[in-house]
Amino acid sequence: MSTPVFQTICPSGLRFGLKLPSGKFNSTGFDRDTAIGTGSTDLLLGVYHMGRLSNDSKFSWFVQATLDKALRGQDHFLPGTEINGALGVYYEAGRSARTSRYRRSFSSSVSHRAQDSGANSHRTDSGYDRIVISPGLEFNTGKIKINTRSVSRSMRT
Repeated sequence: MSTPVFQTICPSGLRFGLKLPSGKFNSTGFDRDTAIGTGSTDLLLGVYHMGRLSNDSKFSWFVQATLDKALRGQDHFLPGTEINGALGVYYEAGRSARTSRYRRSFSSSVSHRAQDSGANSHRTDSGYDRIVISPGLEFNTGKIKINTRSVSRSMRT
């Protein structure tokens, strides 16, 4: 199996963007953290790198980190800054039929979210640290891609 084109051309990169306040954030009975939107404009920044662990390209790995920083809030609420990191490996297991591929995966991610701020925040009930361990199996027919994984454990700060 050959090296994926994307890994060859761009194994490292940056991600950036803005998350705009498009969701409703003032629903009755919901905390701002659990509503459809927070009403904030956020800066999104990230870095990633991926590579091979074997010459035959059957084993590959990735690492990434992202930052979500609220720049502007509404109605006396500003969500906490969130930092996420992930590390994972893939094993190209082979083909189950003429046109279907499957691969095994394992990834782990760590997140830290600071407490919300502002008069309308629930500061003591916000913020968290989280570790997610995700063993999985990916099945790809070319038209349909199924990915099964995710076991998580949240820890209150």
